[in-house]
Amino acid sequence: MKQFRFILFLLFLNLCTSQASILIVSNISSGASVYSAFDSAMAAANTGDTIYLQAIPSNIDITIKKGITVIGRGYAPDVQNQIPTQLGNIFLDAGVSNVTVSGIKFNMFQFGSNNNFVHLSRCFLNVVYLASYVTNSSISNCIFTGGNSIYAGTTPCNSLPVGIASLSIMNNIFYGNIYSLPGNNHTIKNNLFFGSLFYAFAGCGFDSPTLVQNNIFYGADPIQPLGIFQNNIGFSPPGSGVSNLGGSNLDSINPMFVNVPLNSTSFSFANDYHLQSNSPGHNAGTDGTDIGIYGGNIEVNLTGEPLGIPVIRKMDVQNFNVPANSTINVHVKSTNPR
Repeated sequence: MKQFRFILFLLFLNLCTSQASILIVSNISSGASVYSAFDSAMAAANTGDTIYLQAIPSNIDITIKKGITVIGRGYAPDVQNQIPTQLGNIFLDAGVSNVTVSGIKFNMFQFGSNNNFVHLSRCFLNVVYLASYVTNSSISNCIFTGGNSIYAGTTPCNSLPVGIASLSIMNNIFYGNIYSLPGNNHTIKNNLFFGSLFYAFAGCGFDSPTLVQNNIFYGADPIQPLGIFQNNIGFSPPGSGVSNLGGSNLDSINPMFVNVPLNSTSFSFANDYHLQSNSPGHNAGTDGTDIGIYGGNIEVNLTGEPLGIPVIRKMDVQNFNVPANSTINVHVKSTNPR
């Protein structure tokens, strides 16, 4: 059955991707086109290729050494067999650019240096460590569960990484904070910051023109004197600091989630982070969409299922016992990512 499902996945994947090569890493399926270890696939990959990690829980660390895409099945896939794609830590070599990582649960992502156009999306993790000369990169639709969720170092401020520019941090859920964000031209937009134990922003950086828009600070105080704040909501504790430069911020106002505990300090799949229709954040963002993770132009999900690949939801074999050279009937249900 597992082999059947894997073959069907390969069929769907090849139908939906036509550029570069796709290398499969799996320890439940075998064959000439399947690698049993990430390092082997990494060595065989060329720039622009995709490495697909099958849904096998593992705590191994991997190092990305080329400009490739690494995708997993998701951290909470809504499928018949709900095994996530899980790793330990992900390291990026210095000088490597044009990298995408999506659909994986792991502990830490470590930039090297001189990394450009690196994109993390739909991941479940604790922390991202920044490094010097990381530019034009993004972190979107991820769930952070660690204390210092995005970290560029501690004081003194003149010892932080240099040359960081044009980072987009959008549509993420933080149960932690962004600790130091040096550099310039950053965007922090449509995120949720939770947890009374942390300030949303701490350390050094966040210099203007860092743009902070359409975020909700729910018990996570965004105390930071720099940056341009626009159309944010701050709620509990009062005086949340969202009245910085900019305007149209709502301070000490309940955003009215559909279902999130008042003192939420940890992520739960049982929570519903949508806004109610009568929320003060409904269609109140700078772009006319909702404030929070379901606003903006990013298609958000909380399963980690990567975009662009149909997901096999269910597979049923109708006739297990068939004569040789006969037809076996299989019913497959597949949809777009959720």
